[in-house]
Amino acid sequence: MGDRRIYGWDLLVSVLPFLLVLCLLSPAGAASGNVPPKIRESFNKFRQMWFNKLCTHCRLGKRYVTVSRENGKYVAKYRAIGNNVTIRLKHTESKTTPYVAVLKYSEDEYISVGDSADKARQGPFRLNDSKLVTEIFPYVHGKWRY
Repeated sequence: MGDRRIYGWDLLVSVLPFLLVLCLLSPAGAASGNVPPKIRESFNKFRQMWFNKLCTHCRLGKRYVTVSRENGKYVAKYRAIGNNVTIRLKHTESKTTPYVAVLKYSEDEYISVGDSADKARQGPFRLNDSKLVTEIFPYVHGKWRY
């Protein structure tokens, strides 16, 4: 291991993306309420497409139940996007990114315990864990980006 000094540029390059997001979302840099209905509608369509993509690629939903054996019982689990979804759309001062969307939702884990794998898979399932997810999406060149 060498003796490496951290130079100002190293710190700036690593922190710059976070500062950019904070500036875009700050009250001084964004005017809430200046988002046209067309942009709101386009984000709602984008959000639905994004959730569909998440469900497929991250294996979210009841169709992706997994069963394992723990302490002599069978435990069935699945993860799903929760029903409580909040969206905050902001108009920015940026010409390249005129809008930013902040999407918050929970990723919930449900479990069911049974004497057999089939019984565990049949449920009833109960909420076991919930993680809050926050994602930020820029609107660039007429499209929402992820």
